[in-house]
Amino acid sequence: MYIQEISLEINSNIDKNDIVDEFGILMSHYRGNGQIQGNIQTEYITGNKLIGLPYTLEENSLDGKINNFYVDRQSKKIEELCNSKIHIKNNL
Repeated sequence: MYIQEISLEINSNIDKNDIVDEFGILMSHYRGNGQIQGNIQTEYITGNKLIGLPYTLEENSLDGKINNFYVDRQSKKIEELCNSKIHIKNNL
């Protein structure tokens, strides 16, 4: 099993509670698509950065080629709300 890091900078005036809710929806879409495992992952905000640390079975489980429609749609929504791109670090 691997721990991955999904992060993005919050470069907008969006309420941080709202973006945490939207990020939770993204995590549920990853889980529903089989890309992350279980419902146990760490999510936190430090400064203006939102970070999630989900567990995956494979090192490349979060590769965009595997994303389904729902993961892609929610990723785009979050990126637009935060005015930044999602970054993924594999195999922490």
